[in-house]
Amino acid sequence: MQLKNKTQREQFLDNYTKWKIWKELPELELKFYRYVFPNGTKIIATEYARMKFSDYRCGHFEYKKTTDVKYCLLLSEHDSFKTENVDTAHKLYSPSGDNKSTIIRYLTETKQEV
Repeated sequence: MQLKNKTQREQFLDNYTKWKIWKELPELELKFYRYVFPNGTKIIATEYARMKFSDYRCGHFEYKKTTDVKYCLLLSEHDSFKTENVDTAHKLYSPSGDNKSTIIRYLTETKQEV
């Protein structure tokens, strides 16, 4: 996989549904997509349903169901990528996820390895 610029890296993340579904919890409306790089590092996209404010009518709030995604970068044991956090920050799955800019920076700085 050759991602040549920031736009292609963003598209790669935005098209996470083209990755295989790794795990699914229908009772919680959760889907986990996983992409594994040759060096063993993984990106997990967690897709989940939530209620989002849509309108205010007749004295009450109205909400609609939407789908959101959070990304988590899981570094392989030998990956040398450093973040602003401690070195072990990306060794375990975090439900709160990582921001896309951190993952795009990873894809940019390690493009020879992945």
